[in-house]
Amino acid sequence: MEGNKVLESSERPACLQAGFFYSEYPMGQRANLIIVSNGSAEIYYTHHRATTLDKDLFWGPDYVKGFIRAQQPVLDRSLLDEIWAEGGAVMDLDKRHLLWFGVEFLTGRVPLRRLHAR
Repeated sequence: MEGNKVLESSERPACLQAGFFYSEYPMGQRANLIIVSNGSAEIYYTHHRATTLDKDLFWGPDYVKGFIRAQQPVLDRSLLDEIWAEGGAVMDLDKRHLLWFGVEFLTGRVPLRRLHAR
């Protein structure tokens, strides 16, 4: 059962090494959330929101900024890798773009996808 071993603290991605993220809440839908403003990036981590980003990011720029900034700041600027990241979002205030992934339930729901495309 080598593939199912629990990673030692030093083997986890830097943003998961803090005991809060791993030991207290081992299961989740992990995501990095980034705000770009004036050419600088603020990086945040959420443990339980990757699969709800479509709902969390729907309400417009002011709400989204507050939502992202309410998550756990990643001070060492590390990001989850393709193994750990189940979602992510980049809100670029300079270019007025929002890009995200992680909405597994949006795939077959054409009316909801059209609503998000507006």
